[in-house]
Amino acid sequence: IVCNYILDLFENAFVEDLAEKFKNNLATNGILYVTDFRISETNNLMKWSTELGLAILYQFFRWTTQLKTNKLPDTEIILLKKGFKVSNFKLFLNGILMCRLYKT
Repeated sequence: IVCNYILDLFENAFVEDLAEKFKNNLATNGILYVTDFRISETNNLMKWSTELGLAILYQFFRWTTQLKTNKLPDTEIILLKKGFKVSNFKLFLNGILMCRLYKT
C-alpha cells in the first residue's frame, strides 16, 4: 500500500481509521510505504521554517479545497499503535521529508 503525501491531509482520527484498514487489507509480508512531511526536532531553524512552510501550504489548501486539518497528523505514533513496525526509513532535505516502510 502506497501513501505518498496523502496522510497529512487528514486528522488523527481518520488516519487511525485508515491505519486499521491498511492493517486488515495488507497482504502477508506486504509493505505500507509512507512518504510525508516531517518537522525536525533537532534543528531549530529547520523546525521553524518547516512549520512556516506547512502553515502556508495548509492555508492554501484550506482556501482551494476546504481542507479541514491544519497540522500534520501523528502518523508514526498511530501506525506503531496499530501494530505496524518500521522496517526501513530515510530522511530527505535536512529531515523535512521522510520515507518509511512499515510491516505488520
